[in-house]
Amino acid sequence: MKKFILFASLFTLLLSLHALDLNSPLPMDPTVKIGKLDNGLTYYLKKNSVPENKAELRLVVNAGSVLEDDNQVGLAHFCEHMAFNGTKNFAKSEMTDYLASIGLGFAGGLNAYTSMDETVYMLKSSTNDKAQLKKSIFILSEWANKVSFDDDEIEKERGVIIEEWRGGRGANERISNKESKVILKDSKYAERSPIGTYEIISTFKPQTIKKFYKDWYRPDLQAVVVVGDINIDEVESYIIEYFASIPKSVNPRTRVIEPVPDHTETLVSIESDKELSNSSVTLYIKSELEPVITIQDYKRDLTKSLFYSMFNNRLQELTKKDNSPFLYAITFSYPMVRSKNLLMTTAAVKDNEILSGFEAIAIEKERIDRFGFTNTELERAKIQFSKSSEKRLKEIDKQESERIIWSIVSTFLRDIPLLSEEQSYQLYLELLPLISLEDVNLLIKDYSKEENRVITASYPEKAGNIAPKKEDLLAILSRADKMELEPYQDDVIDEPLITDLNKPGKIISKKYNKTADLYELYLSNGAKVVYKVTNFKNDEILFDSYSPGGLSQVDDQDVLNGVYSATFIDNSGFGAFDSNALTKYLAGKNVRTSTYINNYYEGIRGSSSPEDFEVLMQLIYSYFTQVRKDQTAFNALKSKYEGLLQNKHLNPEDVFADSVEIYSYNNHPRVIVDKPENIKELDLEKTLEIYKDRFADASDFTFFFVGSIDPKVIEDLAEKYLASLPSLKRKEKVNDLKIDYIRGIHDYSIKSGLEQKSKIQITLVSDYKYSVKANNDLQAMNLILNEKLRENIREEKSGVYYVYAYPEIRYFPKSQLAIHIILGCSPDRVDELTTAIYEQIDLLKNNLPDEKYMQIYRQTMAQNINTSVKRNNYWLNNLKSHYQNSLNLNDFINSMDYVNAVKPENIRKAAQKYLQYDKNRMRFVLLPLE
Repeated sequence: MKKFILFASLFTLLLSLHALDLNSPLPMDPTVKIGKLDNGLTYYLKKNSVPENKAELRLVVNAGSVLEDDNQVGLAHFCEHMAFNGTKNFAKSEMTDYLASIGLGFAGGLNAYTSMDETVYMLKSSTNDKAQLKKSIFILSEWANKVSFDDDEIEKERGVIIEEWRGGRGANERISNKESKVILKDSKYAERSPIGTYEIISTFKPQTIKKFYKDWYRPDLQAVVVVGDINIDEVESYIIEYFASIPKSVNPRTRVIEPVPDHTETLVSIESDKELSNSSVTLYIKSELEPVITIQDYKRDLTKSLFYSMFNNRLQELTKKDNSPFLYAITFSYPMVRSKNLLMTTAAVKDNEILSGFEAIAIEKERIDRFGFTNTELERAKIQFSKSSEKRLKEIDKQESERIIWSIVSTFLRDIPLLSEEQSYQLYLELLPLISLEDVNLLIKDYSKEENRVITASYPEKAGNIAPKKEDLLAILSRADKMELEPYQDDVIDEPLITDLNKPGKIISKKYNKTADLYELYLSNGAKVVYKVTNFKNDEILFDSYSPGGLSQVDDQDVLNGVYSATFIDNSGFGAFDSNALTKYLAGKNVRTSTYINNYYEGIRGSSSPEDFEVLMQLIYSYFTQVRKDQTAFNALKSKYEGLLQNKHLNPEDVFADSVEIYSYNNHPRVIVDKPENIKELDLEKTLEIYKDRFADASDFTFFFVGSIDPKVIEDLAEKYLASLPSLKRKEKVNDLKIDYIRGIHDYSIKSGLEQKSKIQITLVSDYKYSVKANNDLQAMNLILNEKLRENIREEKSGVYYVYAYPEIRYFPKSQLAIHIILGCSPDRVDELTTAIYEQIDLLKNNLPDEKYMQIYRQTMAQNINTSVKRNNYWLNNLKSHYQNSLNLNDFINSMDYVNAVKPENIRKAAQKYLQYDKNRMRFVLLPLE
């Protein structure tokens, strides 16, 4: 019945297309209720039942850092922080404490962000509790008009924001700041990074931030957006009750759209940095934002999207060639600020190849200008766009509120019409055939504009690197049109992906698991298929698989080739199809796959729509039977990795991460960190040999499928493709590589970096015996530990912007637990904050957690589980983990029963058992160079 209704709706839409007037205004989504209060506040309400009994709420403030006065730099962002530190009716942390107690605090989706042009607050709410939903609307109104800016709280928050500022410091930030002053030259945007400056953050007077809040947090610049399983009239009444009383501003400051001045000359920025890990070059073309009001405007933007898609396909093809001119390149357009749009093409290149990379972009631009795209390129792009729109339409009753709400937020901020999926699909059906090759080819002229053009280039500052010259970059743009060029050849293979299929196998037995509502198929070649039919999505099937063995079957001297083998296979194509040909073959097909080989397992994972499920099966079959020996692809990928890794040692974060990996396992020879010299050693023959060996035998593979599955289809295709896979019936013994965390107490200092900032990782290791009780006790302990660390290390001590703990359980080859605690801070507070963390651990080990924390745990888990159990990836990940590790399926199916069984004493015992920082501890500290 559902399919009949969908196609009937499409037929109705098609009947209305013949009268389409390109000059008519775009329609608005009729399911969104839009209202405006007398004080100027706008609200948008939409009923959406996925997830059920939940709602997404946003307070949108059309004000960001660009509106700051000179003595307020950084205070738009500071205002956002202060909203969580007290309002008129919620003193200090009362609001966040309340939200945490109902499972909707920072661990449950509470958040906000500030950009140069806007500030947005994010909140979730249950909707089956009217009082809770009403209170959530009330909280939005408190943020909108009643933030208290308590002096003590301001002082505490200074430290948090200074640590956020400190954490962002580094090569990319330094380069970005310099480039922004060129791209946004002579505009206020060039001086208004949202994070602000240390000087103002650390010294501003409370009245200065209060003035920003008074000036710009006002109803005519605000919107409330609520999307979810709601009664629209009811929510509207709450908004009126709490927001209508906010007074309209008297003599408000004008909310101007700050201009970015035009320029006729091409601006150039060439910068270097001692910690930059790659070279890059970018061409920007600035233009005025074009409104999207009419159907003609929509057609214009759709044409541009087709252009970017085809241009990117060309650039991607270049990266797959021997001696590629760049490591990767991409072109796109986006509204960087409210007053200007940026059309940009950016490429990452090897050292001293900025000019050659930029020339390759200029040449491809010139090739399109001279010869245009081909009809086959355009048709593929149109198919991809129409299929994408069709998929969204098929999922119209399954879209999650969290995704829907952001398009409505954008509607308020950028004054663009809001289309429903039906309206969007209808326009695609009508407009795509009207877009000609000439329409798309004409857009290359946008790249030929000399006004408002900017070139940026950046490179690592090190011996041997030579700065490109401004005049050489400019000359490339004028030189390309004089080159002799050949038209692009769109080589397409017109044959099936599989031409020689093995004889189908059989399903020799089938079992139904009532507990998990899934089926197990045992195939004649020894492979097993586990599939679960769900209705969470109409157009989604997720897939994963595993086989024991992995790199444990590879000799030590060959392990490097094994580590990278799956990546090379993914980039080589299958059979007659190289990577580029395969990409073209899959255009318009909703299917994705990749393969992996880790220390103990190998497998394939992916997804598809029900319509393209057989293509997914063909790709799985190809991973076993049609891998290519492609020297060109191998060389291209080696070159790409060498380029991406050649300056990795300059980046302090990479140095720290690699050091942690090496020290944690006492420099175990099987622990491979990415570095250029590893890539140079790779050998195609050995890489292919290892891959083929790991995928020579399907008899010990288990394949998992979850989603909108037709049982007859999957069972027929399982016999055709999976049961026919090669079977050696090997009985492999997985070797224990003994890659274990070192035990005892170890403290390591890693010195790297110019900035005065540190990062700490504390890893606590213990033996772990799995049981459902142990698992839930561990989850509860970890969540409560996180709450205590946030309250003490961040809020009370103002020592960090982020601090969090997470458990890592390894079931194989032996069970082991590591709890990692991560934070960033000032170097002079490393020891103080380490001690504070140990103090919080001791409190957890020596005392029963308060009921407040038990409530946070139970409610947060309830919110997360109730949402997760209706997502395909939740089931896929848990099924794979439980089969792989021989766990009981009941352990996650009846999760809430186990959650509610956790007692305070369980948590104290878990802390005593797993948080033994005085026995088995590694502490890694990143410190700046002297």
